[in-house]
Amino acid sequence: MTITFEFLNEKHLQQITEWHKEPETLYRVSIEDTDTWFKSVSSNLDYFVWVAIEDNELVGEVIVELIDYKKAVIAFIVNPKLRKQGYGKKLIRCLLDYRYLKEINEFEAWVDDDNVGSIKCVEAVGFLKATFQIDDDQIKYVYKRRKQD
Repeated sequence: MTITFEFLNEKHLQQITEWHKEPETLYRVSIEDTDTWFKSVSSNLDYFVWVAIEDNELVGEVIVELIDYKKAVIAFIVNPKLRKQGYGKKLIRCLLDYRYLKEINEFEAWVDDDNVGSIKCVEAVGFLKATFQIDDDQIKYVYKRRKQD
């Protein structure tokens, strides 16, 4: 099946809130009050939050912050029930091909240095570890589109 994206809206918020309460997600993302967070990102023109849907099931969430409309910083969460089944890689691949992001040439993903699953996901889809790191606990990964992408 193919993953499609929808803007996160209130009909998705209950399920997304449950994901954010899951211990691993809470540790990695630490958004405790999803209602306040949702209101904040919904009103920010540089943030996009989409839910990923496959076969009428929410399989993930992607968060994109645009930097000068040239670069995007991404984060992703896979439905906790579907982890370790390839959805992280699939989410990122679909995100890179998403029509609203076709003009973005560079993507960044900051991954906790002990988050082996996410590291494998970003590396598998072509993100490269940046040589310069700001944070001791996170690794910066960068994906640059080739001209023909």
